[in-house]
Amino acid sequence: MHSSWLCIDANLVVRLVADPADTLVRKQWEQWDTGKRQLAAPTLLYYEVANALYRYQTAGLLSASSVQLALKAALARAAAVAWGGAGLALLLAALRRQLLAGRPVTREPTWDCGYAAPTARMQYTASSFAAPLIRQFRGLLPTRRRFVPPQGFFPTRSALETETPDVYRERLYQPLFAGVERLLRPFRGLQHGRLNLYVLYIVAALLAMLAWKLR
Repeated sequence: MHSSWLCIDANLVVRLVADPADTLVRKQWEQWDTGKRQLAAPTLLYYEVANALYRYQTAGLLSASSVQLALKAALARAAAVAWGGAGLALLLAALRRQLLAGRPVTREPTWDCGYAAPTARMQYTASSFAAPLIRQFRGLLPTRRRFVPPQGFFPTRSALETETPDVYRERLYQPLFAGVERLLRPFRGLQHGRLNLYVLYIVAALLAMLAWKLR
């Protein structure tokens, strides 16, 4: 005998009562019944089964009399399951009451980003997702923060902007290449775009190399 609970839904009940030829579901149900399995179902099971059977009738798959018989059978089975579910709910309620005895219990609205009508402007950004990780390495990844707080009781403008610059680019590469640029700036006149002078540079370099070789 199994003492664990099974939760069934409307699909199983509808197949059980609306399709007598569905031996697979019926055999499974009989196994549960023989094994004394404890069944539970959501409270919306009655409405879901009734709606499904109504659709069967409007689609011409079942007659009105067949729907009535199937609905009676479904409600009879669902009632037994519902009693089991109600017993489980009462047991959990009693356990919850016992665990919370002597403790303050408050009720709060569902988390909604602090506003009940959020828009796309309030969604998480890449900075928001990366903030916890960047905070752990704030010594290497300093974050610049610009905040315009709201003013007055009915503020019309407020802004928050964060920026995490590339430390290596700002503190290493940019100063390095800026220094190289300053060093080579006097030679910028050599690159003027005149092809004949470029050829002259090549000839002069070849003559210098030849002279150095022949000395």
